[in-house]
Amino acid sequence: MNQQEVLVVGSANQDIVVRVDRLPKLGETILGEDVVYLPGGKGLNQACACGATGTRTHFLGAVGADGSGTQLLAAMRERGVDVDLTPSLDEVATGTAHILVSANGGNQIVVVPAANSQVSEVQVQQAFAALPDPRVLVLQGEIPFATSLAAAELMGARGGRTVFNLAPAAEVPERLLALADPLVVNEFEAGLILGVTPPSSRAEAAERARELLARSRSVIITLGAQGSVVADQEGTEEIAPTEVAEVVDTTGAGDAFVGVLAAELCHGQDLREAARRASLAAAQSVTRPGASQSYGAIEALYREA
Repeated sequence: MNQQEVLVVGSANQDIVVRVDRLPKLGETILGEDVVYLPGGKGLNQACACGATGTRTHFLGAVGADGSGTQLLAAMRERGVDVDLTPSLDEVATGTAHILVSANGGNQIVVVPAANSQVSEVQVQQAFAALPDPRVLVLQGEIPFATSLAAAELMGARGGRTVFNLAPAAEVPERLLALADPLVVNEFEAGLILGVTPPSSRAEAAERARELLARSRSVIITLGAQGSVVADQEGTEEIAPTEVAEVVDTTGAGDAFVGVLAAELCHGQDLREAARRASLAAAQSVTRPGASQSYGAIEALYREA
């Protein structure tokens, strides 16, 4: 692929995953079976997925000047992501996600944004001054929306494209939705934004996508094993799912979809074909364990292309 650039502005977390036999009750202390420390955060995952395609990818975020921050930056570099725009802050810790996972698959999660809450509009302005030609901007819902809006406005002024993955779903400035091209949400997030029951089929998701199209330039609703739906001014299309022989771990599959979608749009694919290729890459990622750890499957896919 050529060297057009993608800029990911978003979160980076140290995921602390503790496996337990069962989840604790209120006020109860229990013993964990093991603990694993993994790189995470939607911004980091999406940047790693984009970088795994061979696309020149920059990550703008913030980490603490601590061991966790060092590990997260190293994890992104391993996927070919440029992290020069991401400072290590002395006054705040790296963001963390504390995840309890029970034997039956249930979980409890507490996210501490920490450094992620410090990603600033000033950083965004400096990044756009430093980067000559970011073609696609990628945003999520895990950093301040004021920062994301500033980035989207600057991207729009340059004539670039903003991929906005509104996850987790939250109240968001309508202007930010209007700049999204596309807005990417799953069925649950689509339902929350619209204040309706989540769609349960591709046909129903297509209707929800058309409703969201009144607020964004284009829309993709991802449906996991049911595929996805793409809507823009040319109409609505249902994208069939990609079948895999064995599902090992679906963690990070949505982020794989967004990262590869951004890469394909960066290199000139139309939205529908980009969504098909992103679906294929996300499907390959679930055949391996972990989130960004599974994106070697994406690297292999693009080496074979």
